[in-house]
Amino acid sequence: MPLLILPLSGLSAAATDTISASITRERMILRSISPAREMPVSEPAVSWGDLLLPTQETWGLWVPVLLLALYYFGWWLINVVKPGLRMPAVVPRHDVPDGMTPGFIRYISKRRYDNVGFSGDLLDLVARQVMTYSVQARQGPSGKGGRYEKWIAPGPRERANRQSEGDKRLLGILFSGTQKRINLSVPFQKPMQDALAMLENHYGGQRDGLFKRRFGALWRGIGLLVLIPVICGIFFDAPGVWAAVLTCLLFLAGTWIIILVVNMLRAMWRRRKGPALFASLLILSALVWLGVVFMPGSLPRLPAGYYGALLSGMLIITFYMIRAPRYTQAGLDAQAVAQGLKMYLGTAEERRFETLYPPDQRITHFERMLPYALVLGVGKTWADTFARYLAENGCASKVFADASWSDIHSFGDSCHSASMSGSDDHDGGHSHHDASDSGSSDGGSDGGGD
Repeated sequence: MPLLILPLSGLSAAATDTISASITRERMILRSISPAREMPVSEPAVSWGDLLLPTQETWGLWVPVLLLALYYFGWWLINVVKPGLRMPAVVPRHDVPDGMTPGFIRYISKRRYDNVGFSGDLLDLVARQVMTYSVQARQGPSGKGGRYEKWIAPGPRERANRQSEGDKRLLGILFSGTQKRINLSVPFQKPMQDALAMLENHYGGQRDGLFKRRFGALWRGIGLLVLIPVICGIFFDAPGVWAAVLTCLLFLAGTWIIILVVNMLRAMWRRRKGPALFASLLILSALVWLGVVFMPGSLPRLPAGYYGALLSGMLIITFYMIRAPRYTQAGLDAQAVAQGLKMYLGTAEERRFETLYPPDQRITHFERMLPYALVLGVGKTWADTFARYLAENGCASKVFADASWSDIHSFGDSCHSASMSGSDDHDGGHSHHDASDSGSSDGGSDGGGD
């Protein structure tokens, strides 16, 4: 505000001094007021307690968290405690219960039927002489540089009375009409594709009896979690409802990524501890970085306790996804059998064979268990022991011309290529090399049958 300048010539000295003093005081007041007008008003600092803990006015944001905890507690009582769900004791097994085919063992271990299980089922037919497997040399056009072809064909007629209904149906699909042999060296064969599809449907039909369906409870839990931003927008902070919903979605995506990473690390830890440790440190560093970036002051201002309710709900859902059982009691019983077989086949101790089986039954036992070793990921150990036993005792297998691991692995690769469809040509998810046998596999004892 401009000062009023008055002529002072006609005034007395006292009046002049009074006016000068007033002007001086006004200038001092203006100088003291102007910086205050320009000074920004600082907002109070936001603490972690304000973000995580509710007040008496915002405790309603935690009602969905209470409902979520009660829901999963009731789910646990109904699905785990009441039926008495428990994993049986796992002991080494040197025999296979009736009806447990290699494909079934693979299905119960991996919770899906893949080309490794398909190769194991076909190899089981060969081991039981329901089907024959041979390797034949084929010469090139110039008579040199030939290649080996792998052929399968129905077994001897005298074995027909020992075939189960499943064996007859599978052989009927593979060798229908005039086709009496299949060259596994030729990819994309319709009979092999149909046989794979039939076995996938057969094992897939047993899913409800072996695995628990957990995604229904998961989606209901997510529905309860979404109530938190809804309650926030309706009762507490209507303008900030979109920020609340966006934050909830980001937290859901982060939780899902954490669950996937945890499962991946568990699988890596079973195979090799080095990469898993490196990945764990890398992820821990990333989480620390995210914690520094998303400090309390950088988060959207929402009612007190909103983020605490959201994090608590995420932790409950994550705990459910990690700890909720994947198997029914029948599935756990079958899983215990599969793990017991793997313990026995993975050691492959010749002294134990000598005490369990007489000499005339040892080769038959080796042949019978080879498909199961293949699907359990210990085929190399079992096949090498088998080949060494044959070489040391001057024996030969009646059903496998070459019992080495390289031949068995090549048989699985040939079955995979012959049963592929055109769309599966570059699909690594069903590749036979998923169980490339280095003597161990992840086993899948605690994966999900969702």
